[in-house]
Amino acid sequence: MTESHHPAGTPGPGSTLGTVLAGRYRLEQRVGRGGMADVYRARDELLHRTVAVKLFRFDTADTDRARIDAEMRTLAGLRHAGLVTLYDAGTDDDSAPYLVMEFIDGTTLRDRIGNGPALAPAEVAALGADLAASLRYVHANGVVHRDVKPANILLDPPTDGARHPRPRLTDFGIAQITDGARLTADGTALGTPNYVSPEQTTGRPIGPASDIYSLGLVLLEALTGRPAYPGSGVEAALARLHRPPLIPADLGPGWGRLLTAMTELDPAARPDIGAVIGGLHALAGAGAAAPDDTIASWEAMPAGATSVMSATTTMLPAAGPARDPLGTTVLPVVGAAAGRPLHRPRRRPNAVYLIGGLIAAAIVVVLLVLGLGGTSAGTGPNPGPAYPSVPGQLGRHLDILEGTLS
Repeated sequence: MTESHHPAGTPGPGSTLGTVLAGRYRLEQRVGRGGMADVYRARDELLHRTVAVKLFRFDTADTDRARIDAEMRTLAGLRHAGLVTLYDAGTDDDSAPYLVMEFIDGTTLRDRIGNGPALAPAEVAALGADLAASLRYVHANGVVHRDVKPANILLDPPTDGARHPRPRLTDFGIAQITDGARLTADGTALGTPNYVSPEQTTGRPIGPASDIYSLGLVLLEALTGRPAYPGSGVEAALARLHRPPLIPADLGPGWGRLLTAMTELDPAARPDIGAVIGGLHALAGAGAAAPDDTIASWEAMPAGATSVMSATTTMLPAAGPARDPLGTTVLPVVGAAAGRPLHRPRRRPNAVYLIGGLIAAAIVVVLLVLGLGGTSAGTGPNPGPAYPSVPGQLGRHLDILEGTLS
């Protein structure tokens, strides 16, 4: 998606600071920018209050207009303390649609993670329980968010003696109404590559379990200070199909089992949102030293869940702000037509890789000899011997090499 760029705090195309929308919303400062819209702090001159105005840009395509309409309808029907409230919607004089929402005078979870200090496990558990409660309400109303990520979580400053900020889930721009019409072309999916669920990547049906997976990655990032699947684009989206997220062992068995279950490749193997809330409340009360039995009673916990936990005894160091350079984007789906069941790749012993490498080296030497020998006079190309098939990525590389040398 093509974007024009403007310095922070300046207006987007078709608007200027000081512009008044609908005769009442005066734009004061641009505070955010997404794939389709700019977000401004604005003054409601009728009710004398500060609001957030999400002003969509003129370069939106017809399908984006459909998403804008869907976001308006979705937000209009949702009212929950953990969501950003929609006040008004309309179009300005140049027919650019906008949404007017409550203004949260806080930072995003993305900035909080990047700027430090590190979040304590008990704080992450409390924050996660609040987010999960918001998702339970959203799911109960037939909506799947589909873009749960740190940048879409606003932290409302604590009030009334609260110990931690209250997370507020925002940006329902690609939310999907359960059993609703698709807003993307066949063979594509919407989402942020670092946080999409495996079923979004592979084009399978999307449901509440997709949000649970993304929330699991968000909580893991809050605990470790870095995204589980860094990078951008298809590479980041596909990484989860080849390896599970790395969960540091010193988070404890309680966190290990919970995050492993939430990020299972198979949506049916993930706990439901009620079990997630119960587990997070238990972890919030137990703190970093949560024992394994804090989740022993979860009815929805898959019996055979296994985790990939780091053997290190120290927390992974923070690596600066979590980065999702493309933000929410259109991704090509992988294996959508094949309908193959999702599964974890088997972890091979190091000795297998060593033997495989030696075999590969021997095959390459033989191929080089054949290539240097060329063809015999009057007999045409030497077909060479038939080699055994080598599975996996190594086999594909060998096939390419053999084709190049022959």
